[in-house]
Parts: sequence; C-alpha cells; structure tokens
Amino acid sequence: MMWIINTILALCCILSAYGGVFSPEYLKAIPAIALLTFPIWMIAMPCLLVLDLIISKRSAAIPIVTMVLCIGPFLEFCPLTIFQKAAKDCSTFSLLTYNTFNMANYNETSMPCSLTAGAILDADCDIACLQEMVTNFNSSHFVAKSQADSLNKFYKYQINSSNGLPIYSRYPVKRVMSVCLDDTSAKMDKYIVAFDSTDMTIYNVHLQSIGLSNDDKLTYLELTRGQGDIKKIKADLLAKLNHAFKSRANQAKKIREYLDQDSAQNIIVCGDFNDVPTCYAIRMIMGNDFRNAYTEAGRGPSITYRANRFYFHIDQVLYKGDIIPVMAKTLEVGNSDHYPVKVIFEISKQ
Repeated sequence: MMWIINTILALCCILSAYGGVFSPEYLKAIPAIALLTFPIWMIAMPCLLVLDLIISKRSAAIPIVTMVLCIGPFLEFCPLTIFQKAAKDCSTFSLLTYNTFNMANYNETSMPCSLTAGAILDADCDIACLQEMVTNFNSSHFVAKSQADSLNKFYKYQINSSNGLPIYSRYPVKRVMSVCLDDTSAKMDKYIVAFDSTDMTIYNVHLQSIGLSNDDKLTYLELTRGQGDIKKIKADLLAKLNHAFKSRANQAKKIREYLDQDSAQNIIVCGDFNDVPTCYAIRMIMGNDFRNAYTEAGRGPSITYRANRFYFHIDQVLYKGDIIPVMAKTLEVGNSDHYPVKVIFEISKQ
C-alpha cells in the first residue's frame, strides 16, 4: 500500500513540476493546472519521506528520487541566490514592474492617499513599467496631489499608454510600438530607454487573465475550504482556465515572433503574465536566449498576486543581453491586488 501511495504522489509531483512543458493547445488545462499546485507537492514529498521512514523504509526511495528529479523546477519556484553587489567598474539601473489596479484599492476602502503611488516612490527605481494604468498620476483621483508632484519630479520622462502600459523613467525614453494581442485584455508596448552608455529595449506586457466572475471567485474560495460543487467547478472554472491557458500560449507565440525580429542587444520583457514562471507561455517567450531575473537573482518563494486566495507569482521580468540581475525582490507594499517586483541590473562591460 505504501508503494502504491508513494508512486501516485510521486507522479503527481513530477507532473506538477513539468506541467509547463506541455502545450495547453493539445492537452487542455490539466498540466497547466497541475503546475500551479507544485508548491503543495514539494511540501508533501518531505512529509511523505518522514512517513516512509516510520512505516516502510524501503519505499522512502520514491520521494527521494522524486525530489531529486524536481530540484530544477523547485529552484525556479524558490531560488536560493545571494544578493550581489555590482562590480565597481560597471553601472547599474533599477526596474520596477507593477500592475497598479489603476491606482485603486482592491479592498475597496477609501484612503487619503494612494499606497500604490507611495510604493512606486519608495521603490526608488530608475524605470517603472506599469500595467492596468489607464490614467496618469495627475488625473487619478486616488493619487494625492503631493504624491503626483513627487512622482512627476522623480520621473522626468513619462509616456502614458492607451493600452494601460505606461513607462516612467529617469532616462530619455521613446515608444516604438503599441499592439493588442489576440484578446482585448492582452497587450504589449515596446519602449527604448537611452542610458548614458547603451540603449535598453523594454517590452511592457499584460497577458490575458482568467476572467473570473464574482461567482467564480466564490466557487474557488469554497474549493480552498474543501467545499464546493465539483460539477460546477468543472463546468465553470475549468472551462475558463482552459481558454485562458490556450489564449496565453497564442499570445506568447506572437510576442516571441516580435522578439525574434528584434535585433537589439539588450532586451527586457516585463509585466503581468498572469501565469507562473515555468508555465508554457513564459517558456515560449524565453526560448533559449532569455532568462528570468527573479530565478537568477531572487531569494525564496514569491507571491505577486494576493487577491481571492490566488497566491501566485505571476509578474515576471525576463531579460537577455549584456545585463546581469544582481537583486530581484517582490515588494509587499501598495494597495493594488498585485505586489511590485524590483530588479537591479548591472550593465556588464562590452
């Protein structure tokens, strides 16, 4: 019996670890959903190992082998890097990616000033790439005038976006492209930031969300409590998840086509991807030449979305070129339903 239990749990863990390898266009949402459960299985495996050592020592080999096989995905989910200092002869810049919820408070409580605007100021980043920001600081009634004045003073160069994907920079910046992907909620803007020594191409993206209604969110909350109607979950949630995973795969393919045509040396792709780091869509965008800044320079597990118990790391910073992340951190601040992610890059010597 212990061998059977171990084998079933091990297979579930491995599927969750590598669920992002499989295209949702062909296998529907099952591997993608399994991927979201990976942290649970990585906690379950050590517990299972302890149980095996008590009941059946011979079967303990199964969780040990499983954890070894899943060490790569685990380190992407929970990197164990040490923050570094940039080399003295190299310059640095900092980047913030933040879904601002249009500067509103997702808890729907009124405040005299915006914690989100305060978070952007406190992050003290050279570049701020925002999502779901259809207004500007001056016109948002959630932002106090003193905050807007401070942000306008700090960020000399500002480009607002009809896509809700503005960029705010301490260096000269220009927008090159603004496109809608295959869904109205999936968008991408391309910018070029001119540093003293080099240009940086930045793609600010927002991939499609699941699009859950209030009833769907209530159903999910019931599921997390061990309740809920399985038939309703299958009919409502799984159908929307399947559609969202497929749509993001198609959107990722289009983004990758733009990246393949881009001859720039240094490129950053950041924003709200609405999916976890090792998912199929992000794997497609990264290809063989991009790396994930949080995986390379983060520390520990990260949650960037905090509403409705969807506690996942869905805001990413991908990069390639002569830049190296020396620190990546999720800042648990603001009053958006997302947390901002800050990355400090070193511009390596040519």
